[in-house]
Amino acid sequence: MTDCNYRGYRIITKRDETWKAEIYAPGTYGVVETITTPQQDERSVILMAQARIDQDCPRHC
Repeated sequence: MTDCNYRGYRIITKRDETWKAEIYAPGTYGVVETITTPQQDERSVILMAQARIDQDCPRHC
């Protein structure tokens, strides 16, 4: 069973070469999960967050 409210993310900070994205459920104020990556560019954390969301919430939701 998937949770179809699990489908938003936002990029928060970059500290010491670490990008951080927070995955959240729309309509709530709570963060569902946090993704971090030591990669040099912001795109890598965006792709990781999107992959995590797609894993739990198929596009047909």
